[in-house]
Amino acid sequence: MKKHQSTALGRSMARFFQEYLPALRGMSHHTIQSYRDTMVLFLRFAAAETNGSVESIDVSDINADRIGSFLTSLEVERGNSIATRNARLAAMHTFARFLSRSIPNIWIPCNWW
Repeated sequence: MKKHQSTALGRSMARFFQEYLPALRGMSHHTIQSYRDTMVLFLRFAAAETNGSVESIDVSDINADRIGSFLTSLEVERGNSIATRNARLAAMHTFARFLSRSIPNIWIPCNWW
C-alpha cells in the first residue's frame, strides 16, 4: 500500500476540523459535519478539475475560478438550493480565514471567494 505525504493543506485541514472548529470556535458537531462535507465535495471537485487525486490538492490549486465553478456545480449538477450553496461558501470562508492565520507567508487573495 502506497503511503501519501501530507500537504500543508492536508495538515491545516486536520487542525481546522480537530482543533479550531470544536475548541476555538465552539461549533456544534452538526456544523462541523457540514463543513467537513463541504470540504470533501470541494476536494473531489478540485481533484477532478486538475486530473489529480484528492491527496495531491494543495493551496496553490485553489483559486477564485475554481471556487466559482464549484459553487455553480453545486446548483447545476447536484441540484442544491442557493441557501445550501451559500452555506457551503460560508464554510469555505471560515477555512480561508483559518488558513491565512495558520500557514506562515500564505497569501490568500480576497477574490478567492
